[in-house]
Amino acid sequence: MQRKVPLELARIPALRELEKRHGETGVDANEIVPMDGEWKYFAEGRAPADQWAASDFDDSGWRQGPALLGFGTDNNITTELPRNGEKEGADDDSWNTFYFRHAFDYTPASEPDVDAGVLSLQITRDDGVVVYLNGERVVVDNMRDADTVAYETFAAEVISTIAVEQQIHEFDVRSNLLKPGRNVFAAEVHQNRPDSSDLHFGMRVEVKQVTAASYFSWLAAHDPASLTETLEDTQRFLPPSLAKQWGDRLEDAFRSGIRE
Repeated sequence: MQRKVPLELARIPALRELEKRHGETGVDANEIVPMDGEWKYFAEGRAPADQWAASDFDDSGWRQGPALLGFGTDNNITTELPRNGEKEGADDDSWNTFYFRHAFDYTPASEPDVDAGVLSLQITRDDGVVVYLNGERVVVDNMRDADTVAYETFAAEVISTIAVEQQIHEFDVRSNLLKPGRNVFAAEVHQNRPDSSDLHFGMRVEVKQVTAASYFSWLAAHDPASLTETLEDTQRFLPPSLAKQWGDRLEDAFRSGIRE
């Protein structure tokens, strides 16, 4: 006999107990990197030393300034970067890639198993960007040859209008990449072509915690009729990095509450 889940979630004691154990605060966002945050930067017309994106890399010789960082654009640049060093004249080529680092301290929740968390990276970039967290690559956006990015790699598409330049691109990253204490985001921003006249970078990061109250309220409103449908709803509702966590929890809870 096929076993089905009752339509009303309230009929499943295990699921309600799961909801009770996992809190009632809904979705909470905690900013850990502001859009105008301070960044170290390396603009030398070459790649920095190996392991430049690692959390323990010595960036004491890098210059620094608040975002937005860049040049040659109308996007409210706060820190002006050198386009090509000592060269002069609009016809001279720009350096191809610029490098950034931002260190911050992180204190995890006292009960990290209570909430399912995801990092929301909100990035403005011109043209392409690669982002790292504690040395691990977490975002590749608008890049050619994404698997073999180097100083010489060009961005995939040119960012040519103010409206497109001002767009915020959002990416979900696993929050378990954070560690207690010091963490470092690093980024490399690539031009689309040698004669590009502008470049910019800024990034805001939030820790978003999705608790049972927000999820179960949404799920109950959709009256899922089967475990399969419920897990499919989970995939649609949650960021990819959270869907499996919640899917496993929900599957266990549903199976323990199933009635013949």
